[in-house]
Amino acid sequence: MAKNCPHCGQLLDDAAFKCSRCERWVPNELFRRLCAEDITLIKNSDLTPFTPSLVAAMVIDLLKDSSLNRRLQEVGGGLSGKQEFNLLVFESYCHFNGIGHSAKKKRSCRDTIMHTLRDKLLAGIIESSSERTSRIKHEESMHSLGREGRLLYDRLEDVWKMPSPFEASEHLASMVIGDEQATIDNAVYLFTHLMHTLRSMEEIYAGIFLVEEDDFDWQALVGRYAL
Repeated sequence: MAKNCPHCGQLLDDAAFKCSRCERWVPNELFRRLCAEDITLIKNSDLTPFTPSLVAAMVIDLLKDSSLNRRLQEVGGGLSGKQEFNLLVFESYCHFNGIGHSAKKKRSCRDTIMHTLRDKLLAGIIESSSERTSRIKHEESMHSLGREGRLLYDRLEDVWKMPSPFEASEHLASMVIGDEQATIDNAVYLFTHLMHTLRSMEEIYAGIFLVEEDDFDWQALVGRYAL
């Protein structure tokens, strides 16, 4: 389907947010689902609308290029499968916090959006962690890993309650890689990674406006128009 820009007449894809010629905002399906304040925020701040699924996919792609696992493998002499899974959950949690602090959310459902994002992130990690198992073991593994991932997310929240960065680092390393490998170097490295992710991703996530999964027909958008 196609539409014309109401400002300059340029022919646009029906899913377009902005005109490719005059770069002005145009009516679209998503804007009909948002309140006036949210639309004004998107336009004034030049934000890009995303669903939790799209943000989760973006984060999972970023984790594929992470050097954190390799660094801890080299220093600690190898990690178990459980430690590698915990490490992926931790890295996704770093991004989850960055998104929570920086991204704007649809004002009527902020908690729902972040809850969905957490589940989408964990589902992506679980899929990559259990894809080599048999079908039955795969389903059992997904259920077990999902429970463990959600529990670790909750425990990682305690990092912010620690009275000092040193104690926070120790607590973090103990949860992610266990007490035996929670050396001072590893503890500081993990805590530094958390803080670095929050800072380095701030600009990227600050340009995102999160909406609910059913707010927009994203299948119609992907591959046809890029904002």
